[in-house]
Amino acid sequence: MTNLEASVTFYLRKDSVEGFDLRFEKAVLPVMSKHFLDRYGKPVIENKEDIVYEWKAADERARLTSEKGRRRASLLVWRGTFEQEIYKIK
Repeated sequence: MTNLEASVTFYLRKDSVEGFDLRFEKAVLPVMSKHFLDRYGKPVIENKEDIVYEWKAADERARLTSEKGRRRASLLVWRGTFEQEIYKIK
């Protein structure tokens, strides 16, 4: 078993979780990528240059990313229109 140091942010709306963002060390990314590829199959979006994988099932999505020059990677999971709504200015 591998230990993973990470931080997590939960996004809540009307007392329910709309999404969460898990941040972890980039060194763990190959293991995370393999796990998700084995478990969920081919992603709907795949960009190996920037290391971006995105899976979609019904109205739920998951995106595994790692930006060049950053030491941490991210797993963002959400449902519905969360990604558009979170950045709306009201």
